[in-house]
Amino acid sequence: MTPTLPQPMSRLHHAARRVREAEKKAHVEQQLSKLNKVPPIRVQVAKQPTFIRYVIPLTGTVGIASDRSGDGLTLVFDAPLRFDLADALAMLPSFVSGVESKLDEDASAVHFTFAGKVDVRTFREDNNYVIDVSPTVVSQM
Repeated sequence: MTPTLPQPMSRLHHAARRVREAEKKAHVEQQLSKLNKVPPIRVQVAKQPTFIRYVIPLTGTVGIASDRSGDGLTLVFDAPLRFDLADALAMLPSFVSGVESKLDEDASAVHFTFAGKVDVRTFREDNNYVIDVSPTVVSQM
């Protein structure tokens, strides 16, 4: 036979668990509240004759990792940033099929999906992160 906790201890354990869950929920709500107060970063778009340029203005030191795989490019920012993608979505060229962003508690990401083969160049310029995308031209001989 397994010993069981006396009834008062069981209630204390249950109450302590509810307090921890409530504290965790309050912490998440506080983080989300802070994020909602920060204005979104507007991703700027410039169309050139041979490529399209996306410019993400950043403040402070934000680490960025990029992953170019398959038919897309994912940029992961080591800060919880909100992005305004209205211009990027309104000016989608035929070789970019979509742009979306995701937000976590301590990081964020922007994902570009490409239609067909493209050349992608990314770099930092001052306080901006720049993404140049151009369609790959297949030469016929």
